[in-house]
Amino acid sequence: MSLYEKLSQEALKVLDQEMINYPTLTKGVIDSLKRNHYIGDLTISEGIAIGSAFGFECTASNLYDFFD
Repeated sequence: MSLYEKLSQEALKVLDQEMINYPTLTKGVIDSLKRNHYIGDLTISEGIAIGSAFGFECTASNLYDFFD
């Protein structure tokens, strides 16, 4: 199961809104989420972009909590 498939409906709505405001960044986030299955597979850049899209600081703990 990809990280994208683990997103809640609420998180998917956030991505829809972000796509309107920041289409290039959000497309990159979605591609990363669809391509990766585990938090540890994300690059630092991908983690920062994900945190930015969802409004949290990119730390390992925050990423794990977000997908838990």
